[in-house]
Formats: sequence, structure tokens, C-alpha cells
Amino acid sequence: MSNTVILTHAGADFDAISSAYAAKMLYPNSIVIHPGSTDVNVQKFIGIFSDILNFKKVRELPKDFIKDVKRVVVVDTKFKNRVGDGREFLNTKNAQIVVFDHHPGESDIENAICINKNFGANTTILVNLLRLKKINLNPVEATILALGIYEDTGSLSFPQVTAEDFKALEFLFSFGVDMKIIHRFTSPFLQEEQVNLLKTFLDNLKEFRVNGYKIGVTTAGIQKYIAGISILAHKILEMIDLDIVFVLVSLGNTVHIIGRSVSEDLNLSKIAEMLGGGGHPTAISAVIEGDIEEAKERIINAINTGDFYTLKAKDIMSAPVKTIPPDTTIKEAFEVMVKMGYSGLPVEENGRITGIIEKKNVEKAFLYNRRNSPVKQFFSTKIVTVSMNTNLREIEDRMVEEDVGRVLVEYNGKIVGIISRSDLLKTYKFERLVKEMPSKEENVQILDKKYVAKVLTNALDKYTLKKLKEFGHIGKSLNLEIYLVGGAVRDAFMGKRIVDFDFVLSDAIKFGEYLKKHYNGKVEIYYDTQTVHYEEDGLHFDFVTSRREYYLEKSLVPIVEKATLREDLARRDFSINAMAIDISEKNFGALLDFFGGYEDLIKGTIRVLKPLSFIEDPSRILRAIKYMIELNFKLSKETEFLLKKAVDLGVLRSSKSQRIQEELRELLEKDEIEKVLQLFNNFDITGELFRSKCSKSTIVSIKKFFKSEKDKNKRLLALIFLLYFGKKTVDIKEISQIFGIKVRILEKLIKAKDVLSSLKKKSGVLSPYDLAIELNRIDELYIKAFFLKTRGRLKDFLRDYLTRYRQVKIEITGRDLLNLGLKEGAQFRSIFEMLTKLRLKGIIKTKEEEINYILTHRGEFEWR
Repeated sequence: MSNTVILTHAGADFDAISSAYAAKMLYPNSIVIHPGSTDVNVQKFIGIFSDILNFKKVRELPKDFIKDVKRVVVVDTKFKNRVGDGREFLNTKNAQIVVFDHHPGESDIENAICINKNFGANTTILVNLLRLKKINLNPVEATILALGIYEDTGSLSFPQVTAEDFKALEFLFSFGVDMKIIHRFTSPFLQEEQVNLLKTFLDNLKEFRVNGYKIGVTTAGIQKYIAGISILAHKILEMIDLDIVFVLVSLGNTVHIIGRSVSEDLNLSKIAEMLGGGGHPTAISAVIEGDIEEAKERIINAINTGDFYTLKAKDIMSAPVKTIPPDTTIKEAFEVMVKMGYSGLPVEENGRITGIIEKKNVEKAFLYNRRNSPVKQFFSTKIVTVSMNTNLREIEDRMVEEDVGRVLVEYNGKIVGIISRSDLLKTYKFERLVKEMPSKEENVQILDKKYVAKVLTNALDKYTLKKLKEFGHIGKSLNLEIYLVGGAVRDAFMGKRIVDFDFVLSDAIKFGEYLKKHYNGKVEIYYDTQTVHYEEDGLHFDFVTSRREYYLEKSLVPIVEKATLREDLARRDFSINAMAIDISEKNFGALLDFFGGYEDLIKGTIRVLKPLSFIEDPSRILRAIKYMIELNFKLSKETEFLLKKAVDLGVLRSSKSQRIQEELRELLEKDEIEKVLQLFNNFDITGELFRSKCSKSTIVSIKKFFKSEKDKNKRLLALIFLLYFGKKTVDIKEISQIFGIKVRILEKLIKAKDVLSSLKKKSGVLSPYDLAIELNRIDELYIKAFFLKTRGRLKDFLRDYLTRYRQVKIEITGRDLLNLGLKEGAQFRSIFEMLTKLRLKGIIKTKEEEINYILTHRGEFEWR
């Protein structure tokens, strides 16, 4: 596949960054080159959102990628000397050069295809292309793109704003734009007198720390009223890293006070009341009489008595911390990262964290063919720690200042948690977050729990609902979290009755031991896998401790560790199966949807949770097909791409999993077999499993057979027979491994295939009676299946055979022949076939006539 590099101008602003990010979505297999220099505000944004943007420096590009660069895209400039880092790619031989720009003038980049639109923001050009291509975004992506439009249009206030800019934003808002982020990173246009006043505010600004929050107080005296002072308060928040700002302006004998906060969590309403003013939680104003210094003193006192809640490290950290020893190989570390979705791992030696290995360093080691080297040769010894009570803003500052992707949380000298950039981003309350692949990740409750409780109630009978509430009560008494998860949640939202009950708990063993002690039902506790099975009154319930599991190289048994609910759900196959409902007494009905499963359920979308999902468990390929048919859902674009890639890699054939056999058999026994085989063809699963695509005529024949036959085993055998009919060579052992069918059964199937394959040729030589004798030697189900493939005279003969000849049976038995004195052996079969032929011809009709025929032709047989 040809590669694309995306460039933008030096001193990049948000419009440039957003344009480059949009171009990355338009062009597959593309990399955005960091321009080298950016605005200060943009630099901070890139620092915080670096994992999502994934911009690369030229020196970080893999050599193989550079070799295959066939396209260069330039955004937000059309002039060669304005292009930042990566400008040398404009000289790439035979590369297509595409320019997206909204500035006037002609491009000086040679041989460039220039797409120039007179829009307020350059990002608008690319967003409109995304809209035309019907490319879906998640809220993070939508916010990043909207940021560029808002900045370059002065929040839609500049004269050059066009209707297309509004359309682009409307499109982005349909996916969810976080205006708090927009507000934080964009700047409104100021008048000259406002600029001068702003300078005074900045000169007089004093900063305080309260509960970890940065609070600024500034003053100024003016002779006449200046409009838009509240805008300056916003501007200070945008220019200075503050959480709250109070602006005090002396005008005559009065002091005008304006307060602004960046979040509703920082509620200023109480302070407004103390000052005799009013407003909203994030925006207040007051006018008081007196001296400005006295007013300033009152503000400081009000701040110190304010109750500002703040998120701390203990609120957002992931725990327990997964560590690896220093002698872990690069390959093993990579496997752990991929399996668990981490971008870095702490390295622990003798109970002490000695470093952190980053995914980018692991990838670099792979480039140098050092996959079997220990991580201690590549990890960074730079470790940044915070306390349990370190507040969110301090953590953010430390990450940016220290240029690290994660910090460790320390308590009493021990590492108790880890906070990564993704943990930090969750605090921005995005409805979805992007991880290793374009995906949607929910970290807030999106539905009212009363509604969810009602949905759950409708999906259960009264007795089962009572049991669930009992489980919630037990969980409370044992101080355990308990959630209904997986298919049960999916089915409840789809209005189906729940039949499978799977629960995730913080300690399933403790829960199971309680059930065993206090309940009469059958309780089975499996300590090694941390699972419990409970049966009562015909109901089956499965409980499991929330866990993560992964395999190291050559390991057949997974390593199982306790984990958070989110990590446990991240192991599931699809987002629609990765939702959980809290059934505890206090929070019954609360939906936890970390991966956007509910939205996918509403849209009818099947989406995997990570890029290697199908490779980790190839049976998920077949389950995806099953859900497409059973639920009438479609694969997301990313999931379809990953499924096809996994099939191309041969994971279905190479895996000997019994789960694959079970999923395959379940699919191939369905009434909707036509849809199954069509989807198999579309994704080349037939080619992968059966060595060739399934023809339309074969699909029609199989469909007809399934209509007339309901026995699942017969359906499967007939399907295999029809799939392989006409193939000269067939590997019986291979078929046995694919379908899980015994070799001896398949040998009969292949024999039937060979007999029926030669039937047309033999029909011109043998009599119908001789042909009938041959057909009597094979199972009727194969003849019925073959009948559906034939036409003309052969079909007429088979119809006669199935309706007339097959029904003709002789009455004499082997014991009868022994009693007559015949010698036992191969001649018995010859005698039976000879008598059958005579019956078919109507020469003999009774058992007595059969015996008489043998006796009158005794010279033709061997006797004892």
C-alpha cells in the first residue's frame, strides 16, 4: 500500500493542526509530520493530546515507510518556504502532491494539485470532504477538528466566516464537540482598549493555590467604562494556566467584580452571594462600594472559605499496577502491551520500580531486530511520582513539564497506582476516548439508571429479578461491587428475555463462599480461574472476579490478574457485549459503558475493542458473522477492515481452537445458511476454510436442502458434501480439523462424493437397476443433496430412485442364509444385491421367493 506524509506550515496554529489531523482521516496509511514550531497554546495542546494526534518527527519515521511514500499532502499553506519540518518530502520522485489551503494566491509548489477554498478556516475544506465521504467520527476527533475552525474564525465572528464553516461545525457537533476544550484553547478578538486593559490585568495578576486549584486575582482602575471586561476574564483564563480568575475594576466609588471558572465543579455561586452579586456556577459578577484593596481582601477571604472539589490522583489512577521484570524480552513486553492495551509498562526489580518501557521504544527495538533483548536495555529510568492526594492540575503540569506519558502514584513508599495520558484525558468528560485504533470509549453513565432498571425489569420475570436484587444485597453486605455484564445487558436493551446471567465482581470467590454457606443451591467454586457457578430452581448464574489475562510467548495457560471492571470488559469481543449494569442496592440500574456499546447497539453496529481482537481470538470472526445475521447488524468500517486482514493472515485455518469448530458448526447449521455463505464469500472465509469460494448454484442447493431437512448433523454433512463436490482431491484430516467431525464419517462422505461424481458417466453404461444397487451403498442424505445439483435425465432417475427404488427392500437376512447352510463371507453382500435387483425388476416379491431362488441356483454359491 502506498504511504502518505502530511505537512503543514511552521509556527502552526490550531487550524493547521486540525487540518493535518483531518487529512490523516482522509488518507489511509498516512503520517502527520510535526511542523517543528507551533504557537505556545498549540504546543501545550499537542503535549496533552499527543497519544491521539500521534504526530511524528521526521527522524521517527520508519525507513520502510519513507521508501513507499507516494503522496505528500500539504495543509493550511501553499507556499514551499512556509512548510515546516518534512519539507524535503516535496522533492520525492513520482509522488503526488496535494495542497489544501484557504488563503488567496497561487501555489509555488511544483506539480501540486491545489484545492483552494475561500472558507473561514482551512479545516472546513477537509471536514466537508469527511462529510461527503460519510466518515464517522468520535467526540475527540470532532473536538480536535472544531478547534481549528473556532480558532481561525474567531469563534465564528470574523468577516471571512462562510456558510460552509457553519455546515462543517454542524457536522462535527453531530458527533459531540466538547466546548470546554474549545473554550480553553481558543482566543477571542480584542479591541485596542481591551488589549491595554488586559495588559494591566496581567501585570497586576496574583496567583493563589486552594485545594490544588490555581486561582488568580487581578485589579485595574479605569476612568470610563470599557465594554467586554468579562471577555478579558475569559481571555486571562485562556492565556494563563488558571482554574479560576477574579477581575476587579475600580470605577469611581465602586468596584466591579467578575469571576470566571473553567468548570462547574468550581462553583462560584457561594462567593457571589457573599459579595452580594449573582450569576452562574462558572460566571459571576458583583458591584460593591469602597476601595479596590478592600474588595481584593474580601475576595481572597471568600476564596479561602470556598469549598472547591478537586479530582486527585487516587480518583483517576489505574490500580493495581502491572509491572514486568527487567529481563523480560522486548517481544514479551510488546505482547503484554498489545493484550492489555497499554502504551507503557513500569519495570520492577527487587520490589522497586527502576524504569518505564514505552511502546515507542519497544517498536524501535523491533526495527533494530532486538525483539529478544531484555527491556532493561531500552527502558527509561526517568520516573515521576505523585502522592495519592496530588490534584489533577498538578499531575497535568508534571506530565507536560517532565515530558512523560505517565506518572506513578506513591503511598507510604509503595507504588499503588499509575496515571497515563489516557487517564488524564478521561477527566475532560469526553463521551468517547481514542486508544490504539479509532474507537469509541465511554467513561460516564449515559442513561438514567431508573430507565436502565426498567429495561432490566422488563427483561426478567419477577423471581429472577428478585434473585438479582438479592445478589446486590449480598454484595453490599460483603462490601463487593457486582455487575451484570455481557450478552445479558445487550439482550435487555434489545427487548429480549435474558437467558444467560454473567456477573463481574470485585471478589467472586468471597461471594461464592457466602452462597455456599447460606444458600441451598448448587455452588461450584473454581479458585484457579476466580469463577463461581451457581444453580438454583433451574436458573444458572456465573460469577467471575474482574480480571485481566494475557499470554506470554509459548504459554498455553493465560496469566490471570485482578483488575478493574473496565479492564475486564476490555477483554470482550465487541462493544455491544462490553456493557455492565450495576445491581448493587445503592446504584441498581447504573449503566457502565466504557466503549460506546449502547450507541453501537442503537446504530446496529458491531465493533471490536482493539486492533488485534480477531488475531487474539479468531472465533470472533465467526461470532461477528453470527451477530450480523441474528441481530441484522453491520460491521463498523474499522472492524470490517480488521476482520478481512485477519482472514488474509490465515488465522482461522492456523488455529486449532475447539471454539472455532463450535462457532463454525453453529453458523453452518442455521436456517439462514444462504446469508451465512454469502457473508463467508464476501470476507473470503470460504476461500480460507474451504479452499475456494462457494458458487451461487451450490448456495442454492444447500439452501434447498436445509428447507427440507431440520436435523443439524445431516445439514452439516450435506453442506460439506456439496462444498467439496467436484473437487478431485480432498484432505479428510483437514476437513476433520475444520469441522470437528470424525474421520470415519468423512470417509463415507468422500466415498459418496466419488460414487455420485461418476454416476452421470455410468448412467450410459449400467442399467437403472445396477445404478440403484450402487446408490444403495451410500447414505441417502448425500443422494438427496446430489439430487439438488443435478438436472435432466439424471435428475429424473434420482427422483425415481428416491421415491421407488430406494424403498425396495429384501426380507431375507444373514441369519436366514446361515440357516440354509451357505458359507459366511463376501458372497452374502453379492446375494443381497442380486436379490434386490430381482425385486426391482419385479421377478421376485416375497421372502419365500427369495429363498426358492437361492435353492434353485445353489450351484452359484458356496455351501458349508
